[in-house]
Amino acid sequence: MATTYSWGYTNTTASSVAPTMAKVGEYTNYGRVKDEPNLCVLSNKTSPLDQPETIAYKGRLEKVSVTSLANPPKTRDGVYYGVTVRDIRREMREDGSVIDHPIDVMISFKHDTSLNWPDADVLDVLGRSLGALYDETSSSWRFKDMQRLALAPTQD
Repeated sequence: MATTYSWGYTNTTASSVAPTMAKVGEYTNYGRVKDEPNLCVLSNKTSPLDQPETIAYKGRLEKVSVTSLANPPKTRDGVYYGVTVRDIRREMREDGSVIDHPIDVMISFKHDTSLNWPDADVLDVLGRSLGALYDETSSSWRFKDMQRLALAPTQD
């Protein structure tokens, strides 16, 4: 008997907008500053000491919530994993003053382990998450609104 999978939703029109990924060269351009079973932190060797960039990979086994599922898996066993990028954008003013502005971006995933999740399925959900941050009607990202805590979308 064949096994099939379905997401359950039908709004699957692809967006023409895609963020540009950077080839960061995490093996060549970064040094390990922490390497533990659940955490690996890399420091960018190309950034200055007073303006460091770090990438942290994290992961751990974690139970998943199944209470609201109509057809829960046989186990609550799950996994949590993700990456955090910490950057500093430096502002240099004409008067010679310098202000460092920190930004952290965290992408994390949590799912059950009773299914061998293929990359394509995880990328589908990541793509939908990015799509939720983009306003197709005005052709703009929602970051400015969200920075002001205007969280609810006002249009598609």
